Amino acid sequence: MTARRRGWGHVLPWRSLAIYLAAVLLSLYLLAPFSWLVLTSVMRESEALSVPPHWIPHEPTLANYRAFLWPDPNAARASTQAIAHVLDYFRNSLVVAVTVSLLNLVCGSMAAYALARVPFRGSAWLVLFYLASRMVPAVALMIPLFLVINALDLLDTVLALIITYTTFTLPFTIWIRPVAHARPAGPPGQGARRSRADCPTGLEALDSPGPDQDLPLRSGHW
Repeated sequence: MTARRRGWGHVLPWRSLAIYLAAVLLSLYLLAPFSWLVLTSVMRESEALSVPPHWIPHEPTLANYRAFLWPDPNAARASTQAIAHVLDYFRNSLVVAVTVSLLNLVCGSMAAYALARVPFRGSAWLVLFYLASRMVPAVALMIPLFLVINALDLLDTVLALIITYTTFTLPFTIWIRPVAHARPAGPPGQGARRSRADCPTGLEALDSPGPDQDLPLRSGHW
């Protein structure tokens, strides 16, 4: 039996259908935790903690949102205190996220630019070292990291979070960014000189791929 659909005269795109089906299943898998957060926000505590759990709320309620927007002074002290500091938690998260992103963008771009445009002995091993550092389980670094943060007297500070997250994310940024700064094809050193002549100068050169740089960077060019 052929793969042609009767009456249509063309081959069924089985491969495309399989790819789309896999994409849908992966999307459902990734969206399930966020969907559960939204659904439990309109459930009562007893219903959200029920076993076995269920996805559709039996008695939807907005009491959780009312407790957040208009805290009850007669409620439990712990929950009232937590709700009162929610805005502080959001502010701390925003400061940490923005700062870590900027540090990764600035430091990672400069390091990646040097690795992609300036040939030097051992550059490929250095990039592999950055990638290998991401393979260390984070759990194995918890105690040493705690001791270092405690020795620096940075416990319970935003700066400790910024240092920690930057330490974990910067090596991956350095690994990814050289693709955007790949050198043009040619003898060693010629690409960098041609880039300085043909590309914008200053900070604009960091995000300008330059001539003949449409192909991804290969490990042999590092």
